[in-house]
Amino acid sequence: MLHYRVNNGNWASESLILTSGDTYKTTIDVFLIEDLIEYYITAVDNYIAHNIATDDNDGSYYSFTIEGSDSDGPTIENASQIPIAPTDSETITISCTVTDPSGVQYVTLFYRVNEVSFLNVSMVCTSGDIYEATIGAFDYADEIRYAIFARDSFLTQNAAIDDNSGAYYIFTVSSSDVTAPTISDIEYNPNTPSNSDQVNITCTVSDLNEIDSVVLHYRINEGSWVTTSMFLISDDQYKAIIGPFAVGSQIEFYITATDDSRNSNTAIDDNEGAFYRFTVLTQTTSNSTLLVLLPIVAMLALTLTRKKQ
Repeated sequence: MLHYRVNNGNWASESLILTSGDTYKTTIDVFLIEDLIEYYITAVDNYIAHNIATDDNDGSYYSFTIEGSDSDGPTIENASQIPIAPTDSETITISCTVTDPSGVQYVTLFYRVNEVSFLNVSMVCTSGDIYEATIGAFDYADEIRYAIFARDSFLTQNAAIDDNSGAYYIFTVSSSDVTAPTISDIEYNPNTPSNSDQVNITCTVSDLNEIDSVVLHYRINEGSWVTTSMFLISDDQYKAIIGPFAVGSQIEFYITATDDSRNSNTAIDDNEGAFYRFTVLTQTTSNSTLLVLLPIVAMLALTLTRKKQ
């Protein structure tokens, strides 16, 4: 007779059946994981006195503990993110496939921003074996590292982690502004400058963000390029003053503008590669010269009048 108990409970008995020779055998219930089973055996002979023998392992009983048949954690596959290259204005959806014969108890996304402590968010089963979580948006240039943790529904709650073989999954946040400023209405005044004139160059610059800088680039007679900052004069109009230049100088120029976004987008207006240009002419006759010439003209006119008389 087999006598057994579960987790120090009440003793139960089960007859052992002769299977061959002097070997006896019996089968007892299916137990739960971590159940402690203790047992001993008694035997009674066929003598009239029915002598009884007991084997209880010297009073300490024979024992064993039920172990789980599922010792493997869930399988985590196909970790991915949308968008692949997120900007500072976008949230990021991270998904994966998680399977386990015993069922999946939960899936958790662990992530950190710029090497600080890990944060965690539950991943939700959206369909079948696919789990998703949404994080962000983050700031420009933030580096995000993440890993996925899962536990199955078996009694031992086996766990698994997908951390990309210890390297983590990583992405860096880019800027949502990839558009350069707009440069328009380029003008210079005077249109035909003399060697005594300064030249006022103006333009209009606009952008969804603020403008960081507007720069005039110019050169004289195809020499080296010179740069000078253009300054804001009203609303989105910018101005630079250059010159005067020597008679006959050919001036070429173009304008660049850079916004203050994280990407520092820069626009260029170089007249489609031909540059804007003007040539410096001889100085016009001055007022002092006219004052000298007027008496001479008057004298000539008086002489001609007298001859006619």
